[in-house]
Amino acid sequence: MEDRASAETLISIFGDKRVTGLKAVILLSLTLPIFLNLIFCLIEEWSDFFERLLTLKEIMLILFSAIGGYFVQFHLRDVEEKYVLKYLRSVKHHETSEEKRKIIDGTNDYIVRHNVVAQRAFKFLFITGGCIPLLQITIKTLKMYLTGVEAEKMVFVIHLYLPVGYRTPLIYLVTQLAAFVLYGFLVYMWGVNYKVFLIGLKCLSTEVCLLVESLKELDSFEKTPALTANEEELVVVSAVEQRKLKDHLNRTIEQHQDILQ
Repeated sequence: MEDRASAETLISIFGDKRVTGLKAVILLSLTLPIFLNLIFCLIEEWSDFFERLLTLKEIMLILFSAIGGYFVQFHLRDVEEKYVLKYLRSVKHHETSEEKRKIIDGTNDYIVRHNVVAQRAFKFLFITGGCIPLLQITIKTLKMYLTGVEAEKMVFVIHLYLPVGYRTPLIYLVTQLAAFVLYGFLVYMWGVNYKVFLIGLKCLSTEVCLLVESLKELDSFEKTPALTANEEELVVVSAVEQRKLKDHLNRTIEQHQDILQ
């Protein structure tokens, strides 16, 4: 049986650097001119249905992935710091039964597994959507310069418009290199966002499951039947069990408050 992941190991999965500072400046300096280029491209190539559709797709990519992703990363950083990490540091205190242990272990496995899935999935996107097209562009550019062969229809990382007088292999390579850097930023941002979003939902689900188990544990306290003066049956809890019950209810209330925060 594999050893369960420790809280320190799970916490170390998080804390990815966000696109801020110089990286944010680079992202903005690439996003703005590429977005303006796509708007101009849409105007110039409107009559071509395929080119128009392709350009609209790239515009949506920029709006959603670059601009949206940049602001979303800060909201999800708050989720990571104020909820996910808080859960990982405190969940050991809720492990008061075998059923809760199973729930916590299942969540720990989920966190480890989806951290790996997020890394591999977005690395695959970066390689297939960025590295391979750029490699093809580089090879074709070198081939044209070395052999003098005329330019064929080129692949692209992001579809961009080049005026007729600027459609040289070198300019195409430079513009696609800029698109490649932008694409790398987008994949990185959404890889982190994806991981925090999914794991945050799982942690919330686990908190609710643990709360349900805490409520079920109320039936486990020892109770003694007794009769009142008019012979009505009551349930009496011993002083020791009463203290345990009070502590358990306090923890359950605190757990409920943590979920609502």
